Amino acid sequence: MVDPSRNMSKYRQHLCEVSHEPPVVPMYPVLKKDLTFTHEGNPTYCGKLVNFEKLRMIARAIRTVTRLCSVPYEIGVMSQQSGGVLNDALLHMNNFDGANGAVATMRKVGANAVKSASQPRKKVYEQALMVRKVKSYLQQLQVVDDEHLLDRMSAECEPQQITSSVQQIRRRIPSPR
Repeated sequence: MVDPSRNMSKYRQHLCEVSHEPPVVPMYPVLKKDLTFTHEGNPTYCGKLVNFEKLRMIARAIRTVTRLCSVPYEIGVMSQQSGGVLNDALLHMNNFDGANGAVATMRKVGANAVKSASQPRKKVYEQALMVRKVKSYLQQLQVVDDEHLLDRMSAECEPQQITSSVQQIRRRIPSPR
C-alpha cells in the first residue's frame, strides 16, 4: 500500500475508502509532501496580488486532514455502534453541557429494551461513578510543559548510570570522508 510510485496512489485510494468512517490517522510524510509541493509549486504573489488559489489549496488539504482525524464524541452513538447498553443516568453523566435540562433521554426499542431493563443497578451506578471520577481528574489535571522541570523530574526517576570511566571517555571516531 505504501508504494511511492504514481504519487502513492494505492495509499490515496485506500484513504478515500476509509475516510467515510473517521477517525483516520493519515500518514504525515504524504501530507507534508502535498503541502510542500503546493507551497513551493505555486507563487504566493502574482504581480502585486495575493494568489488566493494557492491559499485555498493549502486550506483544502488541512481541512481534509482535520476532517479525517476528528470525530465528535457522542456516547449514545458510540453505544449503539458497539451494541452496548446505555441508560439515562449514564447519558446524563456524560453530558458536558451541564444539567440545564437540555439532556435528551434515550429509550431502547425492540430487543435492546429488554437488555437495558435487566441491567443491574449496581453496574449503572459504577459506570456513572467512573464517569464522575474521570471528569474530576481531567478538570484538576495540571500539565507540566517546562522542559527544564521535565528533564529534572526524568533524572530523578531514572538517574544516569555510569558503569565505567572508559565508556565515559570513549568517543566515536569520525568516519573518513
